[in-house]
Amino acid sequence: MADDLPPADAKPISEGVRPDAPPPSPAAVTTAPAASGAGAAGEARAPFDLAAYSRDLLRKTLLGLLGGAVGAAAGILLFLVLGLFGFLHFSWLAFEVAAAAGVLVGLMFNRFILRVLRLLPKAEKAAEAKAAGRAAADGQPQTDGFREVIETVVFVVVLVLLLKSFAAEAFVIPTGSMAETLYGYQKNVKCPQCGYEFPVNCSQEAEHPGDLDYRVLGCTCPNCRRHILFGAGRGDTSPFTGADAIPDPQDYSGDRVLVAKFVYDLFETLPDRLDVVVFKFPGDDPNRPKGGTGRFPETGPVADGAPMNYIKRLVGLPGDLLAIHGGRLYVLSDAKVPEQYKEKLQSLKKKFEDDEKRALQEYKEGLKKYGLDKDAEQSFQKLLWRKPHMHADDPDAKALFDAGAFEIIRKKPDTMLAMRRIVYDNDHPAKDLIGVLPPRWADRDKDKGAGWTADGANGFALADPADDRVHWLGYSHILRSEKGKDETPQPITDFIGYDTQEQRDAQVHTDMSETVRDLMLECEVQPGKAQGQLTFELAEGPDRYRARFDLANGNCSLLRVAADDTEEELKQAPTALRGGGTHTVRFANFDERLTVWVDEALPFGDGVVHDPPKTEKSEEKYDLKPAGVGLRGAGAAVRRLKLWRDTYYTTMDENHTKPDTRLLYVQPGHYLCMGDNSPASSDSRFWGLVPERLLLGKALMVYYPFDRFGRIH
Repeated sequence: MADDLPPADAKPISEGVRPDAPPPSPAAVTTAPAASGAGAAGEARAPFDLAAYSRDLLRKTLLGLLGGAVGAAAGILLFLVLGLFGFLHFSWLAFEVAAAAGVLVGLMFNRFILRVLRLLPKAEKAAEAKAAGRAAADGQPQTDGFREVIETVVFVVVLVLLLKSFAAEAFVIPTGSMAETLYGYQKNVKCPQCGYEFPVNCSQEAEHPGDLDYRVLGCTCPNCRRHILFGAGRGDTSPFTGADAIPDPQDYSGDRVLVAKFVYDLFETLPDRLDVVVFKFPGDDPNRPKGGTGRFPETGPVADGAPMNYIKRLVGLPGDLLAIHGGRLYVLSDAKVPEQYKEKLQSLKKKFEDDEKRALQEYKEGLKKYGLDKDAEQSFQKLLWRKPHMHADDPDAKALFDAGAFEIIRKKPDTMLAMRRIVYDNDHPAKDLIGVLPPRWADRDKDKGAGWTADGANGFALADPADDRVHWLGYSHILRSEKGKDETPQPITDFIGYDTQEQRDAQVHTDMSETVRDLMLECEVQPGKAQGQLTFELAEGPDRYRARFDLANGNCSLLRVAADDTEEELKQAPTALRGGGTHTVRFANFDERLTVWVDEALPFGDGVVHDPPKTEKSEEKYDLKPAGVGLRGAGAAVRRLKLWRDTYYTTMDENHTKPDTRLLYVQPGHYLCMGDNSPASSDSRFWGLVPERLLLGKALMVYYPFDRFGRIH
């Protein structure tokens, strides 16, 4: 600021005299000491002005209140936004805490906040400007700028520390146990035949850089099942037994997620079932070796000086009996137990309590030999997370499950969309299979005359029919085969491209051969005239489920169709799907509940629950024709056909056994957590429960990479 400094040859300026002011008169000079009273060198002390002091005190009070009000408003706004998006539950205590925290921050930094928001009173601004001008004119150093910098730094540091300690913290996901809801280290692959893009797990390669034993050398496309190798010159052109070679895809780190620490602790709320949570790993089962003796606490919450944090989906609450069966999750809890099973459930839990008491007594006796039994009961409580205390596959619990006492854990629509996995995207047909294998989507009744025909880029159209029958466009799961040309449809399984990574020319992914019946059909439909009916169909064993739209008025009927083709209407609701216009429609049968989306609207809410099929036995007639679109009395165009499946939970445990049903008990004060990528997840099925004390918070959102930015469901 050279303009603020006096010229180099300027003479010193006497204190109290401005250079542009006339020289003082002799009278003024000689009378100055008299005005100063007893202090000849001092200045005159102005009399106390009560009115000025009161105005100054009132001004400071108002400024403080204004800063506190801004802080409180910010705290309340943040609380309401988080509540609106479902990150916390509303309660007056939480509301008051948010407002009080905002007031505290506002009072601490009220001047900084008011200055940033330009809310300082005009008199305050004028006084600051006048003081700055006077200091510049007198050649005095200006301290306000330095003070503002210090205030800013302190404010930011305090805010970051508060956020990190009590509000939120960022985590990087290293593994693929939550794929494809959340990604760990992965390679993004584009299939050279169908053009479908998908991620492939490479977490081991990232953990062992430079080690060829862990290098990912290939994968399989989940859409067209083409075998893909990474590296030029390693493939051939056979559509059945060969593979395509592409340059080695780039590695990408796992998703960056923001975890809210305050949701459960600050507001004293319990986690919701199906929350995605981060927790400190409690340790391996003591019988599983891991880098040493394999015994707790060597593999406990801290390993090699670093905390071991896991991210999983919370599926079991304290006191729950959880069952895994047919890829679905079932629960029996005190809150929702059917009346006829209450006594049996209480008796079963009493048996579990007695088992824990006997285990505690044995534990005390073991410690008593060494004189360590003083705090035995307290230390025993810290061991209840271990697998033996989950009472896995108890026969009495199995009897309750077989009797129908358990209830399916059903996902909300947003969670359904997050946990669905691709079966086939019709916008990406394999180039090398065109004319070699039948298309997966085709007219079911080609021999009956005019029907569905190809329309544009991978779409289909049906002209206004002359007859009154339903014209079906059906899906068949026809896959490549190592045996050569095989047109036989196959059941839909829990195959996922993320787990098809290959190392040292050997496939290392887990078994993905479980039949999945929970499906979702998605497409863009453009009806012609406002007449006729449009039907979406999904099969589950011997039963079929339909969403039938009346194109004249938009009403949708949900139907259950038995093996003998008799229809039962489950529910009816109005929709926006009528003749004319283009609509995006989804129809899902997840967790024995039918859910419909029309242009993102949910006419049936979360969905309509239906009874399970009378038998779980495979019905080849329908399992091999799992989805269809039907038109009657109208023409329409259908595009962007996609078939999805639900996440399939396997019953695999640490002993690599896979019973039809896996039963697990959740101890009080603990939670049961599982990964969405069930075949490749180390979770509560393997090592035990998550103590409440080790729960860090709820995963709120992915903030990087930017193309995956959004809330976690």
